[in-house]
Amino acid sequence: MKIFYGLEIRITERLDFGSDPVGIVAVSFLETPGNAVDRIDNDGDSPELGPLVTEDILDGEIADNLIDDNGNGLIDENQTHIPFGEQEGVTYADRIAQPIDAQWLNTRARNFEVESGSPTVTQEMINDASGNRWKLWPPVDNFQQGQVHLIMVEADDIGYAYKDNIDNNDNGEEGSPTITQAMIDQAAGDAPYFRYRVNNKIILYNVVQSTLDMKYADGIDNDGNGIVDENIDEGIDVMIDEARDDGIDNDYDWNEFRDDVGLDGVDGTGDRGEGDGIPTSGAGTGLPGEPNVDLTDVSETDQIGISNAQKIAAGGLNINSDATMWFDFMIPGKFFEPFPVIQGEYDLFVSSSFFPLKSGQREPFSIAVMLANGPAQDPDGELRKAEILRKRVRAQETYNNDYQFAQAPLTPTLTAVAGDNRVTLYWDDVAEESFDTYIDGIGGDGFDFEGYKIYRSTDPAFQDIENITSGFGTPTFKTPLVTFDLNNGIRDFHPVDLDGVKYHLGTDSGLKHSFV
Repeated sequence: MKIFYGLEIRITERLDFGSDPVGIVAVSFLETPGNAVDRIDNDGDSPELGPLVTEDILDGEIADNLIDDNGNGLIDENQTHIPFGEQEGVTYADRIAQPIDAQWLNTRARNFEVESGSPTVTQEMINDASGNRWKLWPPVDNFQQGQVHLIMVEADDIGYAYKDNIDNNDNGEEGSPTITQAMIDQAAGDAPYFRYRVNNKIILYNVVQSTLDMKYADGIDNDGNGIVDENIDEGIDVMIDEARDDGIDNDYDWNEFRDDVGLDGVDGTGDRGEGDGIPTSGAGTGLPGEPNVDLTDVSETDQIGISNAQKIAAGGLNINSDATMWFDFMIPGKFFEPFPVIQGEYDLFVSSSFFPLKSGQREPFSIAVMLANGPAQDPDGELRKAEILRKRVRAQETYNNDYQFAQAPLTPTLTAVAGDNRVTLYWDDVAEESFDTYIDGIGGDGFDFEGYKIYRSTDPAFQDIENITSGFGTPTFKTPLVTFDLNNGIRDFHPVDLDGVKYHLGTDSGLKHSFV
């Protein structure tokens, strides 16, 4: 994902007090609200190899009024959509089925295909669109009433399917209305577009004799499943204006064999949607729904990201001025130059651009607060900075996995009995029956309990035994007093390292439930 992130690293003026190094605190933005109505791929995660937002497209647009000022179909496009540095830029919904990135296709859990039978872009359409600046098809006329359909229709689009709001392959929403002969007769007078207006938001295109009795989009949830006009024009503008309340598995990562567990998200309860072979969304139900769709899939938010970042001297802002807060800190496209950094105390202001918010709707902000220490032999703090950035990668991986983690086994109940110069520890075996649904979900053995490690320390925080460092010199693991592990052939060092150090799994010593 090419989401725009914000990262602030605060370092005190002194990096150490004698032999005690000062730690580093960083805040990383992982998730912001999304905008699913602006026709822009705000988070840059669309696999379609389509046209990019350019400086030219911004011409005439006012970036803070929720209006398509320049008539190109996009709403509030702004400087944050223009690539800089190593960014690749973001595309927009041209309503044409552009080619799909092959690597993305190879990682999908569900089959992906563009709706068969859809009309395709022709040379005549390109000629028709060439007479206006944004190459719109149909060109703006009284029938469109300001609605923009296809954008930038050019020669390289010939042969690609485009949206017509008609269910050409007969898999659309049950109960949807169907095209009648009267509709076809009326559209015949609108050559070469053959349009039929359903309502003030939806226009059907290419309503010709071959579309008779086909379902069409009407903006109504006709089958009462919480999804509007599903499977009509599917496979076009993928992951552009995606949303977590539309009932659709926008990124095609729902797995029938693993995720088909029903509305409650729990396997084996027999609730609605379990075992039906299609994704079940929890949007609007008060329940989570199935994994990897809508509420349980953070990727299905067209995240705006950080669109304004300013820093000023600490205490130097009059936060009581609405005009200052709005024009300097809310309107997207303003950023301070992060380097060079002049030493001092600053207040940092970051904001996410404007987004629609209905009554009762919730939108998430998610941040990771990270702390890092380092060795005393680090006078410039470089090792500590590197450690905080590694932790930021871990935080991002957590986001990418929908905040799902491998789970530690259940905690056993421990009893300590004092004796003569000794303490005897006893614990139960509840941990040994633990089941990790995350590990099971990614193909591992959910029953992954391996053993017990006992630690002894004279420090309440157990810091004096945290003496196993990573390859970067950062304390990572503690030295155990004793290990009891299953005699199951899983032993010695784990094959995967963490920053250059491997965790020791034991020696197949066998389990015990007491220790003196």
